[in-house]
Amino acid sequence: MHVLQLTPYPPPEGGVARNALAIREELRRTGNKCSIIATTRSHATSDEPEVYHPQTPSALVKMLATLKYDVLHVHVGGDVSPLVLALLTTCAVFGRNKSVLTFHSGGYAVEHAATAKKTSLAGIVFRKFKKIICVNALMLEMFENFGVKSDRLNLILPFVHQSPDKSIELPTKLIEFAGKHQPFLLSASLLEDTYDLFMQIDALGKVLGRLPDAGLMIIGSGSLETDLKAAIAGKSYSDRIFLTGDVEHK
Repeated sequence: MHVLQLTPYPPPEGGVARNALAIREELRRTGNKCSIIATTRSHATSDEPEVYHPQTPSALVKMLATLKYDVLHVHVGGDVSPLVLALLTTCAVFGRNKSVLTFHSGGYAVEHAATAKKTSLAGIVFRKFKKIICVNALMLEMFENFGVKSDRLNLILPFVHQSPDKSIELPTKLIEFAGKHQPFLLSASLLEDTYDLFMQIDALGKVLGRLPDAGLMIIGSGSLETDLKAAIAGKSYSDRIFLTGDVEHK
């Protein structure tokens, strides 16, 4: 079986991409094939086999039309903008009865579960997919309100528990910062508005009022990196916050 996934692809790291990569790993382990079309632009691309980086919408459409696959699996997170709906429509059309959507945006479900309508454009697009994978129970309710039949919906958590690899050596600067602070708070995400990182920085000031040895480490990269550095530098407790940038996923 050949599964073609459309997904964000690292770098930078992100939960949606890690879910897609875990699916690819499992497919390969069981003797199947998995190709990936990256749906976001990366600041560094590799020549990894069966990973495609189309530079334009027309190039992506051409790939969908020419690649041979048994299942077309598209991953989306964040807000469902007109551009995302256009991507989903394209995937549903080319995938026909072999199209699968994994929807990763819990925030979107919180905002739209109660107001979702069958007659909306989003509802029409979602109903074109053969299967939709939801990552929490609220999404099931939302998609049913969008008119998706329950037998097309599956609730599957987007992760598996794995024990840490004891052979991995952490960078010294991370170990030193963690060792100096109790409690040690760790945040790992893209540096984007979705994750409200400025709130975390502000909240640490209140935490320090009660727990003066606390420290916050923020791992990740994104468009807000410069603004976050400025916000941290403006705090009297800037030495208690460590913005690391990207680190290796392992």
